[in-house]
Order: sequence, then C-alpha cells, then structure tokens
Amino acid sequence: FCLLFADEFSALAGASDVAMKVEQTLGFNAAMVLVPHTPSGMGPRTPRDRILGSFETVIVHALNEPGTLVELGGMKRVIELTHRYEDGVYARQGHARQERRLKVDPDEIRGLANGHAWVIRRGRAAKVAIERAPSERSASLPPAQPLDPPLQRTEVEMPKEISYLEEED
Repeated sequence: FCLLFADEFSALAGASDVAMKVEQTLGFNAAMVLVPHTPSGMGPRTPRDRILGSFETVIVHALNEPGTLVELGGMKRVIELTHRYEDGVYARQGHARQERRLKVDPDEIRGLANGHAWVIRRGRAAKVAIERAPSERSASLPPAQPLDPPLQRTEVEMPKEISYLEEED
C-alpha cells in the first residue's frame, strides 16, 4: 500500500491527461491526497470531473467556489411550507411540498471557520471540527558542542637540507 500526497496540485493539473494518471494510480493499491486550493486548480472541467468522480472521500475547507464540491454531498428531501397572506394578514392557507436541496449549503462552506471542514463520502456529508493540538513550549536544546576539537598549532623541526638522490657508498 502506498500513500501519495500532491500539494499544490494545480501545478500538476496542466500535465497531459492527469485524470488518467490519477485513475491508474488508484488501481495500483495506492491512495492519493490531492491538495488544490480551489476546484478549478484541478484543471479543465472534464478531467476535474473524472478526478473528483474517482475519489471516495473529499474534505472541503472554506473556499470561495464550492459549487462542484457540494454536489458530491448529494441531495436531501425537505418539506417546503408556503403561507398565503392577504393585505399583509396571514390567511391561514398554505401549502406544503417536497423539494430536493443540496445536503451541503455552498454559503456554509464559504463561511467555514478555521479548523472546520465538510467530509463528503459517497453522497453523504458531515461537518467536522478539528481541535487545535495543545502547544508545547519548545524544549531548550543543550549547548552546542564542537564536533571536532579545535586545531592546535604544532611545530616540527625540518632538516636543513634534503637530498633525494644521494649515492650510497
């Protein structure tokens, strides 16, 4: 099993048929974590849709263009109530109808606070909050010790004359 991280995925998204490469990677018992800053950072629409369709889990933090990602969360059925007013007075008449709405509201993603995200998996969505880890004071390091002892000056007495080619008697 292999886990691959691709931070700044937008730099890779311009490569030829990156969607096919992502799909092939998933077939080799590997998992990928792609980190684009926006959905448009995953390349043109068709490859982006292929990439998003091949992942089971998407974690969405606050961003300005959540449109394609909120659709991955699926739809929910809600009852829409309407009331009738005549001359500003409630007429006690109303209607109820069933509607389909996105499970994840795009405006809620735009307004997510730090540490909050939506986890979307197979048409289900859950809002999560990650608590900040307690900060530890950095431990002071011991004073640095030199790796090598300091160089010391040594003097050696040299012969006054050197003869390399002396003949032996």
